[in-house]
Amino acid sequence: MDGFEMVQQTRESDRKSPILFLSARSSVDDVISRFTLSGNE
Repeated sequence: MDGFEMVQQTRESDRKSPILFLSARSSVDDVISRFTLSGNE
C-alpha cells in the first residue's frame, strides 16, 4: 500500500480529518492525485 492508497481508504471512512502530504514525488500527475484525493496541502 502506498500513501495514495492509504489516503483513499481513510477518506472513505473519514471526510473531516485534514490530510497533509509530504512527499518527494512532485510530478504534475502526483500533485493532481493528492488534490483529487482531497488532501489539504
